[in-house]
Amino acid sequence: RIVARRISMCSRVATIRGFQNSRADGTFSTRVQQMFSPRNSRPMGLRSRPASTYTSNLSCRHSFSRMQRADVRTVSCKVVAKGKHITPQLLEQPASVELLRGVDTLVLDCDGVLWEGNDIIQGSVESLLKLRKMGKQLLFVTNNSSKSRAMYVEKFNQLGIQADKEEIVGASFAAAAWLKNQGFNQKVFVIGDVGVRRELEEVGIRIAEDVDVDSDPECNVESFKRMRVEPGVGAVVVGCDQAFTYRKLAYASCCIQQGALFVGTNGDSADVIGGRLMPGCGALVDALSASTGRSPDIIAGKPSSWLLELLQLQYGVEPERTAVVGDRLDTDIQMGWNAGAALNIMTLSGVSTWADVEDAASEGRAVPHFVIPKLSYLLD
Repeated sequence: RIVARRISMCSRVATIRGFQNSRADGTFSTRVQQMFSPRNSRPMGLRSRPASTYTSNLSCRHSFSRMQRADVRTVSCKVVAKGKHITPQLLEQPASVELLRGVDTLVLDCDGVLWEGNDIIQGSVESLLKLRKMGKQLLFVTNNSSKSRAMYVEKFNQLGIQADKEEIVGASFAAAAWLKNQGFNQKVFVIGDVGVRRELEEVGIRIAEDVDVDSDPECNVESFKRMRVEPGVGAVVVGCDQAFTYRKLAYASCCIQQGALFVGTNGDSADVIGGRLMPGCGALVDALSASTGRSPDIIAGKPSSWLLELLQLQYGVEPERTAVVGDRLDTDIQMGWNAGAALNIMTLSGVSTWADVEDAASEGRAVPHFVIPKLSYLLD
């Protein structure tokens, strides 16, 4: 009964026996064993998956190492990526240090890898210290736009993690860097929290204000007719905005219809908070796109080609000597896949599940080389 209950909670949890190094051609030969729940209970994609699948994933990471073997069979998840065969492997035991031999840089996601909300994920601090001791370059790359890099340093410190501002690459910083790289010298209307504004101001970009947005968040037909865009507004930057209103949407749409650039900090549609999906920046970007009939000129965060370029030019990242670690297939693993990173590693301590990995493999989408319960399994 205990096994059946755990199988129900941890849909399609996989275990593997042992660990083998990858062969030179990129083919991973370790046998993956998988426990199956009924097919109709399989989680769907991020946009349509019920919140219960996320909570079961969190339960899974604590219990799967204690699972008994029952109804297991070997599965093949082999796909082709840039001419290489990749078979995702789930590590039941912490990996050997040999896994990171030849890796100079680790690009690490934050929420879902280092912490969950405001709570540190057990073992994260110790793992980062070990990686620094090994001489690895650490870059903390997050799609969360609510904080500036300076604000993130404070959060890292509060959670007991050593990190410098120069090691943090947030989606707000990436958006500001893109505008600066374009030679942009006009004003920006911001939909987003204070982190977006601070990063824009730090690179010398002026912020436009609609004085009525805060004083009168409503917008009806008559007020929309009277709405005038502030002179000099050349871009709208959209981040996650906890004070988002219909008036902000209406004003931003006017700016874009009058020729302003449309910049999204990231495309994450939702985040897992307390076992439910909380709307993210991508939901606001989609709303503005629908209301203007225009797609963003750029989504600056993961997995954009701009962010890859920024990491390579500003931080000297060499993909062939880099490991990307994250909890989402559609952002973290996709970025590493696009870059041709030496290793793509997904944690089960956040959004994506093993069932998602199998789905992606069967459809030829981006998959990780390894899946681990949490960051501490990266090192023995």
